[in-house]
Amino acid sequence: MKKLLILLCCLMIETAIFSFGQSSKTVSAPEPQMFMDGKPFASYNEADKLDFALSNLIGPNYKGKFGAVEKNVSQAVKIYRYLSENGSASTKVSADFSLSRIYLFGLDGTGENLEKGFEWMIKAGEVLLNTPYLLTNEHMMTFIDIGEIYEFGRLNSNYESDKTHKDLKKALICYKKVLLINNIEKYYCNDYVPPMLIEDENDEKINRIGLHKITNDVELRIKRVQTEINK
Repeated sequence: MKKLLILLCCLMIETAIFSFGQSSKTVSAPEPQMFMDGKPFASYNEADKLDFALSNLIGPNYKGKFGAVEKNVSQAVKIYRYLSENGSASTKVSADFSLSRIYLFGLDGTGENLEKGFEWMIKAGEVLLNTPYLLTNEHMMTFIDIGEIYEFGRLNSNYESDKTHKDLKKALICYKKVLLINNIEKYYCNDYVPPMLIEDENDEKINRIGLHKITNDVELRIKRVQTEINK
């Protein structure tokens, strides 16, 4: 527990250093004038708005709170952009991350746009790095993806490297936060693993193996980045 608290304090200090003096560029995103299940958009909470955006993004195959919704990617983009500017920190991350995926995979029908995709991914990363309390398992994989962009200038080997996004110190913080989330989950939840990593929810052995795989992978990333920084 003592080591966990020390790591948390170190990360909060590092986060504060990166946050100090940063200015945020705000782009006005008007509130979407639409109805969700017959009620005005403004009458719903952020979680419902995110769910409705996902329904629009995926279409009838997604069975969320609003049931089968006709696919409308442009409307999903409007909602995500609005939530990116006006939502809570956690909602901003979800919206930014969703927008990055839309552009990285060309889900808006205009083809892949890596520049836009990386911009939104970095935007999600800045919110995560500047918000110490966002240390939950739902953001674990986001930290890993963003850490990879900061480390290599790309999301994975499928994308070309863009050195303008490289920042090894920020990559190090992202990876350390993944390790911290894992340690918190292990301490309080008996080796809990995020649902997307569980093959069989009744198999505790798989849960433990999944968590240790993430820990081992991230520890290697931290060592690799630290070596680069020390050169």
